[in-house]
Amino acid sequence: MIFTNAAMTRLSVVCLACVISLLSAGCKTSHKSDTSNMKKIAVVPRANFHGPLAISSNASLLVYAPTGIIQSQRVYESIFYVQDVKSSSQIATMTLPVEAKTGFQFRNIDFCDHGRYLLAVGPAATIFPGQDPTSTAGDLITALSEDSIKVFDMKSYSLHADISLSAAEHYWPPEVVARYKHINSEWHAEKEGHHGVSFAACAANAPIAAIVIDYGNEMSTVKVFNLDTGAEVPGFGGIPLQTSVLGVAVSPQGSSLALFREAKYPDWKNFDSPDHCITIVDLPKMKIGRTIWVKSEIPLNANPIAYAGESSVAIELSSMEKDLRESSGPFSYRYRASVHVFDTDSGSELRVISDRDVDEFRLQGISADGRTMLAYAEKSHQCKSCNHGSGKTIIEDARFMLWNPQTGQRIAESPELTVVHHTCPWFSLRDWTWHGCISSDEAPELKLSQDGNATVASWASMGQPIEVYSVPAR
Repeated sequence: MIFTNAAMTRLSVVCLACVISLLSAGCKTSHKSDTSNMKKIAVVPRANFHGPLAISSNASLLVYAPTGIIQSQRVYESIFYVQDVKSSSQIATMTLPVEAKTGFQFRNIDFCDHGRYLLAVGPAATIFPGQDPTSTAGDLITALSEDSIKVFDMKSYSLHADISLSAAEHYWPPEVVARYKHINSEWHAEKEGHHGVSFAACAANAPIAAIVIDYGNEMSTVKVFNLDTGAEVPGFGGIPLQTSVLGVAVSPQGSSLALFREAKYPDWKNFDSPDHCITIVDLPKMKIGRTIWVKSEIPLNANPIAYAGESSVAIELSSMEKDLRESSGPFSYRYRASVHVFDTDSGSELRVISDRDVDEFRLQGISADGRTMLAYAEKSHQCKSCNHGSGKTIIEDARFMLWNPQTGQRIAESPELTVVHHTCPWFSLRDWTWHGCISSDEAPELKLSQDGNATVASWASMGQPIEVYSVPAR
């Protein structure tokens, strides 16, 4: 997932506590009888902590990156490991050497254009060593530079293009400034600095990638790149976004992109009016094709939008409802998410996919042919006394489900997945911000291969293997 630079600094501190807590982490495994129809086809061992992960379009290759420091030595460079799924053997490494004590902290990587390219977006980061020079557990990584786009050639396993986004700094056109100041009088017209990439996505079957750059003050812009040449495609500067962008997706053939935005409906009259919209941008024509208005709470998913084929888009929407599990009075509510599929030409809603038997339902991706949707499903309960009374969500059951977004039918369900429990009651950051460690449950990160034939589950924790599951014939 992709975050702004400011958000990433906060994430770095949170990750510090999670890494340190691994020394006392435990794992939850299923002891129940599962009736799933998913088959685990590979378990790929991994010794180091890892960050982003990608699976090739045919599910034959895994690519992942450690979090910046290799466990046994201090290595200040970014390394991507390429591993064969069937043999679990490492077949290549892709390295980005940088200055001493810095490394690129990539936040998401994806295969693009039939698996020809690997797209990675992130800033250079400075690594501040912990107090113990022989240990990497206390190191803190924080971003200090502009974001950049790295494009790797997956045939030669070499860097194909290095696209700097520093040129994104510019003065807003006077007409944009005037229009926005009319909406927000507190916005200043001076030069806005580059705040970083909010979201990035690429086409599964075309050399096209799109990014959303956040300039602050709820001002964003879209940039489109040709991955073959590494050059920006001009003509999209005229689509300024005067609202918060919550997600982006590129259609499989690269004909359009979809933006999920927080925006007021033009005829807004009451609280039931739509407060979000899906903006479809026609890439060949370089203009907005259609705007689809929806009602939703702020999504919990990092990038809750994906194409379901070339002419339909799926979006995770959430609503607030009474939490029937709680008995603490009328103010116990929770967010309930469902996936809504829309036709991009007409804007009509085609179907809604949800599961009322789970507490968390998250859209995790859709295959390039639009026939397989990956969703994370979780059952949990709240421990109100945990973390010194601040509370904690305890995951009781975590698994993934596969759906056909074109019919709304469920295809398959995985066995119960491992949940890593992080606890560190012995640890205290007296010289830092916190005075204790926050215990948490780590559910797996999930990705679907672009051909829809395999799902990969991975955990950031050291020692947790990467698991690959086959998808039943559709």
